[in-house]
Amino acid sequence: MSLLTLIIIINKADLALSQTSETLQNNNIENITQVNSLTSLNNIVYKPIKIDGREIFKVAAIAGQQIQGNSNTSPLNIRVRLYENNLRQTIKNCFDADTLKLTLEVRENQTLIFASDAEELKNQELIAITDLDAQIHGISREDLANQIIGFMRDALIRAQRERQPDYLFRQILISTGIILALIFLSFLISILQKYYLKKYQKLQKLIEGLKLSYPQIDELRNQQQLSTLKPELTIGQKQQLIWEQQQNKNSFFRSLLQVTHIILWLCGIGWILGNFPYSRWLQIFLVSYAMVLTTIIGTYLIIKI
Repeated sequence: MSLLTLIIIINKADLALSQTSETLQNNNIENITQVNSLTSLNNIVYKPIKIDGREIFKVAAIAGQQIQGNSNTSPLNIRVRLYENNLRQTIKNCFDADTLKLTLEVRENQTLIFASDAEELKNQELIAITDLDAQIHGISREDLANQIIGFMRDALIRAQRERQPDYLFRQILISTGIILALIFLSFLISILQKYYLKKYQKLQKLIEGLKLSYPQIDELRNQQQLSTLKPELTIGQKQQLIWEQQQNKNSFFRSLLQVTHIILWLCGIGWILGNFPYSRWLQIFLVSYAMVLTTIIGTYLIIKI
């Protein structure tokens, strides 16, 4: 009887071990499948979704998926245009900011985000988040969706507020003040430039007058000893060198004033463009090329030194 019990226990143990082994094997196969399902980042292209020039998040697609080499027909660009149009349409619908609510609808391959409020906006579809989008952000699709609905709601409310007449009127007043300040600063810079230009012209006349005296010294060379003329020539050359150095400094300061004038207007215009939602993309364009402008201006000043 004890032998039979032992045999039964051994059979049950073998069965349990085989089931455990099969479970582990299935888990390994599932993990391998999940790893293989991830697309290599080298094969992924992505692009930001923006509201009024401000980035919300990035969407991704497989590289090279386009029709006859036309980048406008790629799935990535089509998604970007579609989602940004959805966001703009939602803003145009004049939703109620106090009751605006973003909801999620989880599907097999994507998570949809809808917008609604207590008034006329009813389940307006905004964007769809895919596993590929989540992969480039390094988080799960669920976590990405929960993050997006938070700052997307804030971005929509901000975009609507910036389109209100009172906001636009206030920005117009601020922009007018900036332009008046730029005009005043331009006037001051113009006065300084004229001042330095007059000093430069005065130095130029002194140098030319000194050069005219050299022939007179040459005439005296025949009447006086060379040792007597050398100090006069040396003093004249030193004085000319001093005046030329002052001219170089003068040219540098005038160039610096010109560059300052340009930078002031660029900064002022950039500030004004950033105050309005319709022109903010131009501000971003200026900022993106700021390094190029800085390099050009720096090179210009170095040449003038």
